[in-house]
Amino acid sequence: IHQLQLAELREARRLLRQQLGGAEALKLELMNAGFVDNAGFLTTEEKPFNVFARAAGGLLKQPDMESEQEALGTFKEKFLICRNRPENDLQWDSKDVRWSGKASM
Repeated sequence: IHQLQLAELREARRLLRQQLGGAEALKLELMNAGFVDNAGFLTTEEKPFNVFARAAGGLLKQPDMESEQEALGTFKEKFLICRNRPENDLQWDSKDVRWSGKASM
């Protein structure tokens, strides 16, 4: 991560902790938005759509990922390998702001 990004992340963390109510306030905000359920887990519904939560919940299968998952060995029951869309992967090093938050990192 670039130094400027680190500084921004530190400032966001400071603001969250000191001025915005901390982790509990963030959790409540995510619950109100539908991203987290009452038990504190990520939701796997269609809206809001979270591709990675749905994959981890077994509701979405990514094609051709079986061998990658098997490579985890004994950890395959605890962790899930996910991939980005192929068109996003092609833009992994793009400086174009349209790809920010979409392209592979």
